[in-house]
Amino acid sequence: MAWGHRLKRLTKKEKDRCRSMEWGCAGCGADVEYVSNYSYASARGHAAHARRPMCAEHARQFAMRHCLAWPAHLAKARIRIDRRAA
Repeated sequence: MAWGHRLKRLTKKEKDRCRSMEWGCAGCGADVEYVSNYSYASARGHAAHARRPMCAEHARQFAMRHCLAWPAHLAKARIRIDRRAA
C-alpha cells in the first residue's frame, strides 16, 4: 500500500545539480525535469519512502495514474533530491 504521492517540478538550480550527478529519468534516461515522492509499507512492516527523478512524459503519466494536479512552477512541496547522512 502506498500513500502521499507528490510530484514536484525542479528549479533550474536543482536541474543543474541532477545533470552534474548524471541523473536521468528513472523510466527512459532523458533529462530530469520533475521528481516524484511517495511512501509505502515495506515487506517488514515499517514505512519506507521513495523518490524518483522523471522526465516530463513520465511525470505526466505518474500524475495521471495517481490523480495528481500538474505542478505549478512555484510548487511549495519540499522534496530533497539528494539524501544527506544524518
